[in-house]
Amino acid sequence: IKTGVMDTGFFILVIALVLQVISSIFIIEITEINPVLKNWLLGFHVSFALIGYSAITIAGIYGFLYLMLYHNLKKNQFGSFYKKLPSLQLMEKLSYNAIVFGCIFLAMTLVIGFVWLPKAIKDFSYTDPKLISTIVIWLIYTMVIISKRTGRMQSKTVMTIAFYGFIFAIFSVAVVNIFLTSFHRFY
Repeated sequence: IKTGVMDTGFFILVIALVLQVISSIFIIEITEINPVLKNWLLGFHVSFALIGYSAITIAGIYGFLYLMLYHNLKKNQFGSFYKKLPSLQLMEKLSYNAIVFGCIFLAMTLVIGFVWLPKAIKDFSYTDPKLISTIVIWLIYTMVIISKRTGRMQSKTVMTIAFYGFIFAIFSVAVVNIFLTSFHRFY
């Protein structure tokens, strides 16, 4: 809304739809509610995580669109698909702002997790796979912010990391949730 770019919403909504359909397939009905799920701090913890990962998803989408447009500009191939996209500079700005936003919310997620979860969950461990993957994702994007602000990283590199960081985030969350045990499972 702030930038006036309305043409990229379709891409974001398609990704949101695909991820929602995938997550809906794996819904499991819970018959007994764990007392941890009733704590108000958990609401903040989960909300901040969702907002942080959503921002990283948006950064990844803009990173992908940036890289596609960048390669087409290099090859002098322009289609009607790319005429609707904003400039490379604006897509980089949107992606970078999403990265900053995502890092802030993931940091708040981690802070709540480090402070509250050891008190709330008996078998809490700082070596939990979901915690480690979130820290790694947060560190990747924090290094992007620092490198970009110090001028050590070019726009194309930022967009490449934004895209591949998103792929890594999706992959790591999927692997942790499907294959590894975690105290984050409440059913």
